[in-house]
Amino acid sequence: MLTCHLNFVLKFKVELHIEDNNIEFSTNLCEVESNIQSLKMDWKVDCPSNPPSIAPRPLSLSPSNVLSIRPSAFNSKVQLLSNFPLAFYSETIRNITSNTSLLNDVESPQYNALSWLDMKLMASRSTDPDDLPHPRIIQQKYILATLFYSTEGTNWTSFKSDGSRWMSVDMDNVCNWSGVTCEVDDQNLAYITELSLPNNNLKGPLPHELSALVGIKKIFLHSNKISGTIPESFGSLSSLRIFDMFRNQLTGNVPNTLGSLVNIQRIDFNENMLTGSFPFELTSLSTLEVLVLSKNKYNSTLPEDFGDMQSLVTLKLNGNDFSGTLPTSIGKLVNLEILNLDENKFAGDIPRIIADLSKLCKFDSL
Repeated sequence: MLTCHLNFVLKFKVELHIEDNNIEFSTNLCEVESNIQSLKMDWKVDCPSNPPSIAPRPLSLSPSNVLSIRPSAFNSKVQLLSNFPLAFYSETIRNITSNTSLLNDVESPQYNALSWLDMKLMASRSTDPDDLPHPRIIQQKYILATLFYSTEGTNWTSFKSDGSRWMSVDMDNVCNWSGVTCEVDDQNLAYITELSLPNNNLKGPLPHELSALVGIKKIFLHSNKISGTIPESFGSLSSLRIFDMFRNQLTGNVPNTLGSLVNIQRIDFNENMLTGSFPFELTSLSTLEVLVLSKNKYNSTLPEDFGDMQSLVTLKLNGNDFSGTLPTSIGKLVNLEILNLDENKFAGDIPRIIADLSKLCKFDSL
């Protein structure tokens, strides 16, 4: 039993601005006291003997209304995670977003996602923790909502056409959202295994919260306007097999943490603005079959241990500023079928050992 003793008189009013309508909800502490008794919480509050009865207007929580909540309607100093029932998931949220300042910054995608989640939980009017959604459901909702707000979700092509079911009233099943695929574990709980939103007008950075989708196997976010760097935390996606981010506006370099993707089979970062040295950490990926870094701005030599990626079937590095000589270890790529090194600044002769790659059927040379 949680026991709280409060000795103060509280009078409050919450005003939510939704689209063009002002929906005002007022109540008094006596009503709050009667609601929280079901939570077995002991409150000491002075209330009038005959408090006025105030009937709150029902809030309309359709996706279009919820999404247009203005951040300014909330006090930036209010700790949303102290609100019940959202407080029940406080640890879950903080494990995803360790930078708690983002949770109180009204301009951040994390705050917007948390505010949306808070309103939906409040609208459910559930006061018994046993009736609340499982933490994984809230976790996945929060992560996807953060992506939505981080990439201007209301301007997504799919969202404008049919709402794409993102941010829907359905509190339990993110698996029905457009582009989201799930599997069910042995506890009959769904977890996200695929995120597919290609050519969908996503604009903005990838939130690091996506790295908490530890069961995800495939990410298809190509042909969008995703900018910024690839979060280092993505190295924790140990189940990831396909990572397609081609035709975006990514900058910086591939983080060395991606060398920890022990099950990765395909990485395609074609047509971005990646810079720096070849991400040598990728050479340790023994399961990698397709690596495409073409049409970026790399300007280094290739590492000598390049031949360690012996599962490679396709390697495309064309359209960069790679220089130096080709490492002879490239001859160890015995499964290689497609090799494109065109439009770079390589020097010297092509290693003769490449001729021994018996499976090589397409070779675009220097």
